[in-house]
Amino acid sequence: MKKNLMLLMLCLVSIGMISCKKDPIKEATERYIKANSIHVHEMTAISSYLNTHGGNKIKFTVNIIDWNATPIDTITIEDFYDYELKSRIKKANEYKLHTLHSDSSRIARYRKDIRIMGEDYFKSFLDNALQDQKRHMAVYKNMVDNINLIKEKQHLPENSEPVYLVYEFTERLVFTHPTSKEKVEREYHCYSYANLKQQAVTYVDEGEDSYTPKFEELISPFVEQELHEEDELELI
Repeated sequence: MKKNLMLLMLCLVSIGMISCKKDPIKEATERYIKANSIHVHEMTAISSYLNTHGGNKIKFTVNIIDWNATPIDTITIEDFYDYELKSRIKKANEYKLHTLHSDSSRIARYRKDIRIMGEDYFKSFLDNALQDQKRHMAVYKNMVDNINLIKEKQHLPENSEPVYLVYEFTERLVFTHPTSKEKVEREYHCYSYANLKQQAVTYVDEGEDSYTPKFEELISPFVEQELHEEDELELI
């Protein structure tokens, strides 16, 4: 992750996201948590349950406090590619270890059964296993193709382009306790991800003590190749 403050500020200026009067990212983040916060969903569900069982709805509000208007991180295309590469290699190796190994074991078992007991009964099982292996090899080959594609592209100069800016803030939830009727306040440390191309907040990580980029929750800029069964297999 690149943490150069000048780059961050230039990114902000370039897309018109700095305002003298209002902070558009803060406003977008507040709209996001009011609609998508896990705590809002929990309060809404509890309130609905109480209301349908003779109780009173829970009154609650959610808002932002301690907003840090300076991004704490910027995530580039290259950062995404690094994450994608590690993730896809792991998945491909697991697929090879489990799925392809299982196919090979089935085929070897059916061929042994045919040698011992004849092919009348086991021929159809072998044919199905061979078809499964062919299909699974095509899937694995596609995984490898995309891994090789990421390797080709990940360090290109244009991949230093920022994709997300990350902002730090505190989310405050205030609600009336359904039994004691007392006012309850809770605060959660959060991180807001602003997508620069979409000019929108696409994810908020709630209740985290420290920052770790959540690539798995974000939209990757990498466009993978489609599956082509006729291609030859390359090794990772």
